This record gives sequence, C-alpha cells and structure tokens, in this order.
Amino acid sequence: MNIEKVKSVFLNFLQKKDASPYIAYIESGMNKAKERLRPEFADAPPECINWYAAAEALLMYTNAECARDNTVCNESGTALINRETGNIRKSAENFADHCLSLCSKYLYDDKFVMISTKKEELPCGRRCSE
Repeated sequence: MNIEKVKSVFLNFLQKKDASPYIAYIESGMNKAKERLRPEFADAPPECINWYAAAEALLMYTNAECARDNTVCNESGTALINRETGNIRKSAENFADHCLSLCSKYLYDDKFVMISTKKEELPCGRRCSE
C-alpha cells in the first residue's frame, strides 16, 4: 500500500489539495486496511486496497466532523441551522462498504464466526453443557 496513492484518492474524495490536516485519518484508514489484508497480498496489494483505505479514512473523517456539528439556535431556542448529519454518515458508510466489496477477495472476512458444537471437558471434569 502506498501512502501517496491513498492520500491522492482521499483528497479526490474531499476535493481538497493539502493532505496535512487529514494525515491522521489517512494513516488510520491505511492501518485498518493493512490489518484486514491477506498476507499473500501484503507485498503488492492491488489498487482497490488504496481505495478501501481512503474510503475508511473518509468514513473516520466524516464521523469526526459530524460529531462536532451542532445545531445553531437563537435566544428563544428555535433552530436556525440544522444539517442532517445522519445522511452524511450513512453515505460515507455506504461508500466504504462499496469499496470493501470491490476488494473483498484480498481481505479477511471479519463477519466469519467459528462455532463449535462439540461438548468439551472442563479442567474440573464437568461438561460445558452442565
């Protein structure tokens, strides 16, 4: 994964030119993608991994910005400005999910759950089902 490519994609998403205020989000997005990346693709990850990392960074940035968003009220308590942050968050989440689906074969599936139905003996000699 190349930080310059991820920066470029992230800045295209935001339509900004300078990445310095967003570097923490970009690095966090890259770390999340690296954690999920299968080891056989670690040396030369495909381009879609850069997109996934940038989409995760965008989601983190969007969540942080929406958390700071407050409704502006006048003295009587009437809302003057109220942006709907739920739609913004949902759009960023849907986009991150879409990028994830594009490169899912290169990543570990975090929704897989291993369930055992075998009754195991506990160290004290009792069964788990007792």
